Amino acid sequence: MAFKNILLKIKKFIEINHLEYWLVFLFVFLALTWIMSAPSLLCPDGFYHTKMAMMIKDQGIIQNFPWTQYTTYNNFFVNQHFGYHLILIPFLLIPSPANLDSFGLEIEPLIKTKLAAILLASLVFLTIYWLLKKWKIRKPFLYILILFLSNGFLMRISLTRAPATSIIILFLAIYFISREKWRPIAIISFVYVWLYGAFPLLILAVAFYILGKLFYSILQSQEKINARFLIKNIFSRPNIIILASVFSGIILGLTLNPYFPKTYYFHWFELTRIAIINYYAKIGVGAEWYPPNPASLLITNFPLILIWVVAVAYFAANAKQQSKKSWFLGLFSFFFLLYTLKARRNIEYFAPLALVFSALVLNKLFQGADWPEIKNKIKNLFQGKSAAALFGASLILIGVIVFGIKNFFDQSFLQIKNEYQKSLNESSPYTHLQKAAQWMKDNIPPKEIIYQQRWDTFPFLFYFDTDHYYINGLDQTFMYAFSKDLFEKWQKIIRSEIGAQEISQIVKNDFHSSWFLLEKREFGGSYKPLKLKLDHSPFFIKTYEDEEAAVYNLR
Repeated sequence: MAFKNILLKIKKFIEINHLEYWLVFLFVFLALTWIMSAPSLLCPDGFYHTKMAMMIKDQGIIQNFPWTQYTTYNNFFVNQHFGYHLILIPFLLIPSPANLDSFGLEIEPLIKTKLAAILLASLVFLTIYWLLKKWKIRKPFLYILILFLSNGFLMRISLTRAPATSIIILFLAIYFISREKWRPIAIISFVYVWLYGAFPLLILAVAFYILGKLFYSILQSQEKINARFLIKNIFSRPNIIILASVFSGIILGLTLNPYFPKTYYFHWFELTRIAIINYYAKIGVGAEWYPPNPASLLITNFPLILIWVVAVAYFAANAKQQSKKSWFLGLFSFFFLLYTLKARRNIEYFAPLALVFSALVLNKLFQGADWPEIKNKIKNLFQGKSAAALFGASLILIGVIVFGIKNFFDQSFLQIKNEYQKSLNESSPYTHLQKAAQWMKDNIPPKEIIYQQRWDTFPFLFYFDTDHYYINGLDQTFMYAFSKDLFEKWQKIIRSEIGAQEISQIVKNDFHSSWFLLEKREFGGSYKPLKLKLDHSPFFIKTYEDEEAAVYNLR
């Protein structure tokens, strides 16, 4: 009894001083620090984002982007991550250790922006915990643990990229949308435009909120459901004000913007060509834009999907008793389940939306339960003749649950940690292509175009060498939209479908380059057939080679 009183006092002390927020933050921060401890980045885009933040810090706003010569970025650039890059700058200002050599100084900003990634990912969990507390969800920390077991979600928000910041902004917006507070919604909409190109999600959020309210009203209403009823509920004054606040914030964000007037066309291009249409079947884009393996999606996110399915079932069986928020989050999470099945990267939105929806629905279920009666029934079960058998079965069940939790912790923690270690050994250590880039800076005149055979080589080259320009990068859609003809020629070279002489002519005449950088990575196809052609061709002179790349000068 004394021990129980001590626990209650500790719990009360934590709640009074809001220490649970610090505990959630520290738990995630320390766990992610351990997971991400390898000196590598899981995604090459982190090199690009770090370099952009460095350039903005030193030079101001980057208005033109000549570093991808044969993409739409070259003549129509908008930094859709501008706000995210501003967030990274304070981390770059952290004092560096003294006496670092030049190579050490080059990789040190990557460590600082990885620290930013860990901090922002921790704030994602803190934001969701705060929302659960605001909505009076029982046992919110248990839901945080379930979210932590979502492998895909954890991996996405650990990247040195904008999604973690986007999720924080989106969930703040969800909170204010549910309260129909138009001023914060307008401010968040403005900030979201500057922060990241995913701001159209706010329009979707409001649409699903209005739709959720409509379904709620239909089930609760005693009126006849007709056109007048629908128009009255859809175009109600609060709904119009929320929609107006989102659109006004977005329009102001696009207009009062350092990239205006290019912002309108650029974001329309991004939304339609990349987010909605997506050419993954035609041109081969980043792996994140491809559909996931459904079995893998289920297995790596099993606890989360399980509680979501249970919540959906209870929701469907008790639809009339559900709140407007439950309808809102249920529709929004279902949309993102479908979108995740189209493009695996959207697990970053589905996972937290599904979790919060499940928490809302299950909270209603648990609040209606007669817990003293349930406890008595369980107690009576263990006092009968079958008490020993039930006790043994309970121990087995507890063992299975503990084993399952440990297994999924391993899935979440160890698999992602192993991915970082793998990227250190195979693809994205901090120093990847550093030596080749340094050689080019020392030996090739500035502003020369370097032909690279891989589009995903660009972030490394851009980070270590902005003295030169490259062919493409960031997303192949930008090159495909710039010139389908050049894209097809580039693809033929990658696939080694043409001879060395024709490669030389295309590189010189179509891409206006005298230099060819070949990266030695097997991911997405072997480089060896192409390297064999170049090594034995009189049209290419090898001027540099190391274990990561080779540089050729064209005759």
